[in-house]
Parts: sequence; C-alpha cells; structure tokens
Amino acid sequence: MAHLVDALNAEFGEGTYAYVDAGVEQLGTDAITSGILYRPAVVTPSGAPQILMEANSPSDEEGVLFADYGNRPSLSQLFTHTESGKTFVVDVNHLKSKGSSSSCQEDGNTEQGFCNRKRTRAAMAIAQWLQSTYQDTPMILLGDYNAYAQEDPVQVLAEAGFTDTVSELKGSASYSYTYDGLVGTLDYMFNNAAARDMLVDVTEWHINSDEPEFFDYNEEYKPALFLNELPFRASDHDPVIGTYQLDADVQAVTGDWDGDEDVDNNDIRSFMFAIIARQAIDMAFDLNNDGKVNTRDIAVMRSLCTRSRCATEDAQNNGARRNLGALLRSR
Repeated sequence: MAHLVDALNAEFGEGTYAYVDAGVEQLGTDAITSGILYRPAVVTPSGAPQILMEANSPSDEEGVLFADYGNRPSLSQLFTHTESGKTFVVDVNHLKSKGSSSSCQEDGNTEQGFCNRKRTRAAMAIAQWLQSTYQDTPMILLGDYNAYAQEDPVQVLAEAGFTDTVSELKGSASYSYTYDGLVGTLDYMFNNAAARDMLVDVTEWHINSDEPEFFDYNEEYKPALFLNELPFRASDHDPVIGTYQLDADVQAVTGDWDGDEDVDNNDIRSFMFAIIARQAIDMAFDLNNDGKVNTRDIAVMRSLCTRSRCATEDAQNNGARRNLGALLRSR
C-alpha cells in the first residue's frame, strides 16, 4: 500500500493520497490483501481502523461466522468529510473464491461455486459486525465478494439492509467479470440506507473484464510485447466507481417562518397572519422570550431581517437589475 501511495503521489503531488494504516504488519495470511486509499484534502480518518477476522467474529449455533482461511479480513475506517463535517464508513472485503473447495465445508450444493457456505457466513458476519460497530452511520461496502448478484452472500447483505447500488441504478445487465463468454457481477458497492441517501451515481469501469487475458499483468508465458503500463487488464475484475454528495447541515435561521433560510417581508406577513388567525405557533417564534407568541414578536422579527428593509430575494434582485439598467443608460 505504501508503495502504491508513493507512486500516486509522485504522479499527482506529495500528500495527494494516503492509505489507512491497519496497524498490523500483514493484514491477512497471504499476498492478497485489502486496503483503503483516501485523499487527505477531502477526508480525514476518525479514530483507528476496525478489522473483522475470525478472532472477533460474531457466532451462531454452528460456531464463528467469519473464517480467516480463504476470506481476507474485513477492513473498515470511519472518515470525516472536511467540507461538510459529515462522517461515513468505508469497509473493504475480499471473500473466498469459487475455484477451490479444500478449506470449505459444503452442504453438497455447488451451483454457486465452491465455498458458497463460507462466503455466505462471512457476509452474515460482516453485516452484523458493521451494524454493531457503527449503528446508523452511513456505510459504503466495497470489494470482491466472489458471489454473483442472486447468490446467497449478496442476498444476505440485501436482507440486512445493504443495497447493491450498481444493480439498483444500472439494472440487471451490469457486470464486472466475464468467464467463458458469460458476464456477471462479483464486485460491489453496497450502501446502507444512510449512505444511499448521499449516493449520486455509480458505475462499473470496464477496463479489465472486456480485455483479452494475454494483455494482463502476469509476466509469465508471454512475450515482452504484450506487457504494458496501461490501465487496461490491470486485473481480471472491473472496478466500481461511486459519486457521493455530502452536504453540511443547514443551520436554522431565527425568525425564518417559511423555511427558505432567510428572514424577509414574506416571513413577517405570514407570521402576522398566523397570529391574527390564532393558529398554533411553535414557541421558537417567541422571539422576545416573554413566554408567549404575540404581535410583540413581529417587531423582533423585523430586527432579524437578513436584507436591508426586510427585502425579499426577488425584490433585491429586481432592484439590482434596475440599478444596473440605469447605470448602463447613463453611459
């Protein structure tokens, strides 16, 4: 991870990217591992990263749900978005592949590939662990789940409240992997409900799965002519890219009757009519703090106007246009 970040920063400028330090010498038991890169100018890690593995896995009557062998540890990090102050969680996973049954206790059904039970139980563990650790915080789950969209691990996450964003926004024709001329999704960006509210768009970047294997990153059994440093076939899976919009919470404006984030003549008129009509009025409009809402609060509201003479936004804009027109005519 450090080597990758150094290469990125050499290209884009020192400090442009950083990585989440998992706090261990090696995350997982083999050369394949998960990691999180981020841009320090945009987000800041909040607290230490959290790691799910067999040692701290939730359990059921059959034992621990998350098995280390075959599944890479689930790595999560809470971030704070600098501009909005909003927090969210990124969690990265890489579940057991379909290609080997040596470490799996199967139920005899291999229609979903080898080790479906191991992947499914890992998905159960991930959902329970994240919801216990972060509760209602927006969560974005990324990674290679080695399960197609209708298979058990994905359905477990869906039943736990995590949306398959690509399938939802792009439809069932989405894919991130091809095998023997068939296509499907193995790579995902799941959202819980809070993160889904921030999602603008998501797509798969088809730079890998559509490309021929002999252009891939492996150096064995091919002439040097086929090796390249292009982004294409850098993996056999396609990355998933999401766009999120995090807006700062709008601070309530004292005296803003109509909720448009200002105080003007529209607010004053509506407030006055509500008092005259003896409507039920929130005590937030006891603007002079005398314990009741009445006509005396109207004068206080006038003092809170956000524009000169309590002008409305439309009136102010029209006045500016008239002044500009007069200035142009004078020339």
